[in-house]
Amino acid sequence: MLTTRVGEVVRWDNDRGFGFIAPDDGGSNVFVHVSDLAPGSPRPHVGDRVDYALQRDDRGRMHAARVAVHGAVDEGVAPVRRRPQRWSVIEMLAVLGFAVMLATGVLLYDMSIAIPLVVGLISFVTAFAYADDKRRAEEGRWRTSESSLLLLCLLGGWPGAIAAMRWYRHKTTKASFVGAFWVTVFVTLIAFTLIAFPAAREAVITSLELMSGGA
Repeated sequence: MLTTRVGEVVRWDNDRGFGFIAPDDGGSNVFVHVSDLAPGSPRPHVGDRVDYALQRDDRGRMHAARVAVHGAVDEGVAPVRRRPQRWSVIEMLAVLGFAVMLATGVLLYDMSIAIPLVVGLISFVTAFAYADDKRRAEEGRWRTSESSLLLLCLLGGWPGAIAAMRWYRHKTTKASFVGAFWVTVFVTLIAFTLIAFPAAREAVITSLELMSGGA
């Protein structure tokens, strides 16, 4: 029979799905993985009080098991669900500007309607990929690589990524990933500007010809 202990979460890496608990009865901090959370328990945050049991893994190392955040798991009560995050103004303007750009290209500059349709499909696939990665993180399963998620964004799926990131509160705090994500947005907007607007393409081609001619 495992003894229930009490402690406080002193570290939690939400993207990697692990952290450490400081036991109330003293001693070394205890490792906890997202797969060790009790059924129905939400992910903890630093400062949360938790109940847990100690177990040994296959290598004989101690770790927390059946971890339950205080006040979040009660028998017969549905697990706590966090509200989706609000979109930032920059995110809304970026998605709106992208949509207007594609519509203008189709309506005024004879861009193939297949392009925005493909972009919409890729956005849907990207949103699913981010949602699936969130579930994998919560269940402690093998994750989708960040490079794969960013590649989908670079192909034009970043609007779907934003929707999934905000709805599932996923991949919004890791600075290196967020920075790389916005690079894909910037590159994609430039690429589709050249695709949608002939004048922009011609200006770039002319500039490249002048540069090559003067070299």
